Amino acid sequence: MIMATGANDVVIAIAQVAGKPDVNANFDAVAHLVAEAVAAGARLVAFPEAVMFDFTASAERISASAWADAERFKAAIRDLAVTHRIAIVTGAGSDPRRWPVEGTQDAPGLARRTAPVKQEPVA
Repeated sequence: MIMATGANDVVIAIAQVAGKPDVNANFDAVAHLVAEAVAAGARLVAFPEAVMFDFTASAERISASAWADAERFKAAIRDLAVTHRIAIVTGAGSDPRRWPVEGTQDAPGLARRTAPVKQEPVA
């Protein structure tokens, strides 16, 4: 994890997690690094786009995970952000039933873009 302090003493953490086929294990890894970032004083932690699932998997497996796990994963990330009072930037799949999303292209069987998620400020 890389920590950086900005001009107004805002600590930002950049974390790396290689997604695996186990979505729950991926969330646990994210939660662990979020806790580390919070302990170090971070107000924002950024993760890679492909943190929810193994992005080296086949398009079919990635799509299946997007259908089955994306909304639950994103809800868990939102809860984690609220619990720790930190902003979290991360990628996750999107349930294709929520498509089309303006500005995205439908890739048959593959969730390539995340649908917009309502953002709530972290106080």
